[in-house]
Amino acid sequence: MLHAQTAPPYYQSVDLSLEGQALKQALSGLITNTHNYTVTYNELWSILKQTDENPENSSEVVLIYGWDNSNAEDDDDYSRDKDATCGNGNPCTDATWNREHVFPKGLDASNSDNNGPTADPHHLRPSDVEMNGSRGNRPFGFGSGVPSYINSNGDFYPGENWKGDVARIIMYMYLRYGEQWNPNYTGTGANTYHSEMPDIFLEWNAEDPVSEIETNRNTILQGVQGNRNPFIDNPFLATVIWGGPAAENTWPTTLGTVNLTSSKVQVYPNPTTETVNVSGLTSTAIINVYNIMGQLIQTYKGVEEVPLPEKGMYIITTSDQGAKNSYKVIRK
Repeated sequence: MLHAQTAPPYYQSVDLSLEGQALKQALSGLITNTHNYTVTYNELWSILKQTDENPENSSEVVLIYGWDNSNAEDDDDYSRDKDATCGNGNPCTDATWNREHVFPKGLDASNSDNNGPTADPHHLRPSDVEMNGSRGNRPFGFGSGVPSYINSNGDFYPGENWKGDVARIIMYMYLRYGEQWNPNYTGTGANTYHSEMPDIFLEWNAEDPVSEIETNRNTILQGVQGNRNPFIDNPFLATVIWGGPAAENTWPTTLGTVNLTSSKVQVYPNPTTETVNVSGLTSTAIINVYNIMGQLIQTYKGVEEVPLPEKGMYIITTSDQGAKNSYKVIRK
């Protein structure tokens, strides 16, 4: 988990008081303007050996979607020797790793070859060659537990240790390359929080904290091509842009709680002793209550009175006919 308090110098040109589409556009401009080197597809082998190095064994890379080195199976391995590549002069065997496009090549609308966006190392990770083949071009779908698997709908669940990585990569690709890499092409389920971003990615971003590997990757890739993934530096940026569950805010002294208060919607009293009233919504409005850690407590539809279970601080989000609002409330 990250523990930074203020935004690093990379973001000094961005007005972090912006919200929604304005913040999205500002961050998109930053990561585009600082992207000063285009990686070739062949260069990815050496780059991934650096970015995804196993923190516990420098001769290995960590394999996305993997979780177990203790059994006889290869496809679920968590790590593998750096030189056991499928390609780059080596044969492809069951115990090799390949370059996994987290946003599948077959689901984007760019029709690009293996260069440009397709070779952006921010969205490529080492993967077991069998796992890579099984995942294929399947969109991401809901699941549970540590193992990755194909769910009953034929969608791919990456496992609870990787779902946050996936979400933050998909968000980066959308900001960096735009509509041709729309998250709705590769994420299943509803868009309760925002039409641009499937709920699945906003929820995964909040549920699975940033890992050490993600942080290391971001730093190394800034050195390689100049830009960073903002959602790794601060997952809460996604909450400010698209709403949804409150993800971890690693810059609490720079990026405040979202308060996209509508002139029509009112949440009162605040502070309260037990419940808050929510007025100005339609009967189909969705109201979510989160604790200050970003964990979903309860979801309501079309109610005007929302109970808060115990003393403390809460985030209440409302979604009504495309309008997204978020409020910080306190129960005394």
